[in-house]
Amino acid sequence: MKVYHCRDAGFECKLEIHGDDKEEILRLAEIHALKVHGQEPSDQMREDMERLVRNEKHSPADDVKMNQ
Repeated sequence: MKVYHCRDAGFECKLEIHGDDKEEILRLAEIHALKVHGQEPSDQMREDMERLVRNEKHSPADDVKMNQ
């Protein structure tokens, strides 16, 4: 699972996008950037966002919740 945090792009924003498909995460992040922050998508913005997509950290407590 991967995650993108809008705050990592320098915005005071709590948006998190989770998913397995990096392209889908980037597409949703671009839509969010335009609609919420007024940032017109560009190749540079996409490259910057792509660097901010991370593997989501998993805690042992998450495993317990999933197995219940």
